[in-house]
Amino acid sequence: MLLVAATSSAGCLTLLAGNEAPLERVWQATHVWLPPGVGPENANGRPVRELESLLDSIAAPKALPAVIYAHGCRGLDDDLAQWAGVLAAAGYAVFAPDALARGDRPPPCAASRLYQRTDLAGFGRREADIRYVLRQMLTLRWVAPESIFLLGFDHGGVVAAGWREREFAGFIVTGWTCTSPDVRGGLLTPPDRPVLAIRWADDPLFRDPAWNGDCEVHLPPRPGSRSLVLEGLGHSTAANPQAREGVLRFLRAHTVR
Repeated sequence: MLLVAATSSAGCLTLLAGNEAPLERVWQATHVWLPPGVGPENANGRPVRELESLLDSIAAPKALPAVIYAHGCRGLDDDLAQWAGVLAAAGYAVFAPDALARGDRPPPCAASRLYQRTDLAGFGRREADIRYVLRQMLTLRWVAPESIFLLGFDHGGVVAAGWREREFAGFIVTGWTCTSPDVRGGLLTPPDRPVLAIRWADDPLFRDPAWNGDCEVHLPPRPGSRSLVLEGLGHSTAANPQAREGVLRFLRAHTVR
């Protein structure tokens, strides 16, 4: 049975019951960035548990587009900080769930491949986290439900590439090749939703031919989709000007205004 623990006057619903308790911990630990002028600058980067009254009281002149950021194996790191700043400055609210807040043992993060087979169950839990965070976001009146995007990096990129449902306006997959010798290879996103995939040409985690592919071969028939391969060596794409411009162009093209 689902128990409603609290309902705010602005409609931000907090759900707590049995196996939803870990999901609620993730929501409370979700870090938030707001566009300029929407909230105080010192709110950016703070978790929901410190911002609930602010999030409930926001009265934006029109509903805002938003991005859910799915972090990589190492959690909320510099990749998030850089993307969040770029996206918030462009007018997008950013919600970054902290999967480690569940209390599970952190996954081992290898230097030679993106994930291990033992990580596969964790990807399923990451999907549940994102569904719960999305459900909570949709109780906020100032979030535009038709313009919410999922951006994933590294492990989060695997989760984004494997998302089957149609809740998101589009998907951004970074630090992942959609290529794997197991069931997490390929692209499972809905065929009517656009995808932007970004990776470095030389990524240390994909030097094994079994992992070194390109999401581009899986993009058809998704309209407005593109694969961007950056020249050079790297894994996180957040600091690259070409990647930033590509993401902003993608978001602007598919945001409902």
